[in-house]
Amino acid sequence: LQQRGPQALIDYSRSTLQSSLAAYRAGDREQAYDLSVGAYLEGFELVESALDNLDAVQRKTTERALMAYRQALQDGASVAQAAQALEQARVELDKSAALLADGAMDGSLSFFASLLILLREGLEAILVLAAILAFLRNTGQPQALRSVHVGWGLALLAGLATWAVAAYLIDISGAQRELLEGATALFASAVLLWVGVWMHDCRHAAAWQDYINSSLVGGGGRFGFAVLAFFSVYRELFEVILFYETLWLQAGPQGHGAVLAGAAAALVLLLGLAWAILRGSRRLPLATFFGVNAVLLCLLSVVFAGHGVAALQEAGVLGTRPVAFFEFDWLGIHADAWSLSAQGLALAAIALLYGRSRLAERHRVAALD
Repeated sequence: LQQRGPQALIDYSRSTLQSSLAAYRAGDREQAYDLSVGAYLEGFELVESALDNLDAVQRKTTERALMAYRQALQDGASVAQAAQALEQARVELDKSAALLADGAMDGSLSFFASLLILLREGLEAILVLAAILAFLRNTGQPQALRSVHVGWGLALLAGLATWAVAAYLIDISGAQRELLEGATALFASAVLLWVGVWMHDCRHAAAWQDYINSSLVGGGGRFGFAVLAFFSVYRELFEVILFYETLWLQAGPQGHGAVLAGAAAALVLLLGLAWAILRGSRRLPLATFFGVNAVLLCLLSVVFAGHGVAALQEAGVLGTRPVAFFEFDWLGIHADAWSLSAQGLALAAIALLYGRSRLAERHRVAALD
């Protein structure tokens, strides 16, 4: 476990990048690219959360430099160009290492680092769970509620089991970790889009009655909600544990209490948000509730699409294409053509399906007249 300290992780990134360039010089481009991916995922990525609380701009600059070197390899740049990109990445890694070189963090920094890790990674999951639970409770489906609780409960166990297996039994690479996260995020994005549009369709009493009479309230529907709950929680859990593992080492024994307090405070805030959503949903008319829930889930679908593509890029499955655009990590918005295209596609699908729903509702009203 001690080998996963921040300085050791950055040293791993440095040495692996050197090995990558050596392989590139030798003509082994595939090996060079794989090593460049590992240099980020097995090293620098695991100190990003700690660095974010010291200098978020430096964290992002270092990440971009590492991605630029990787992209240079993928684009078949000359050895001189690749070496220049690597040198820039090394400069940024040195700056990041200097920020982390003081060793143990003070109590307040450990607290806020811990707080933000769980808030950032858990916010989307808690919004999805709260929206689903509010819907099922307001529509009187206790059996489906139990299925959702089983889903997120199994996700917690699966996340802990994945970490234990990776730590003590087999080696799960950073690329495999990001590939799993990216795939589950894109799957969750598709399911959220479907559920959000379906809830939009249920805003009207007649449509809701059609739902009541359909088979969706049966076993298949309950299983679908359980799967959505599972993947919404599981997709980030393994990585959250790794982030806390690194933070625990950096905080030192004197900072362990602050780390635990920060995690507890984040958990209270997330549960408070879920309680507020569940309580507030009771006061909304059914049609309004369906409309608000539909918008929330559709927006989360767009967020998950951005995160999913970004994770696949970090895994080395997709390349990067930086563009001039603002970034907002919490919303999955990255200044990259592929990530933005995925979110644009999700928005286009939402617009198309909402338009189809509106057209169907007009036909239904016309038929009643």
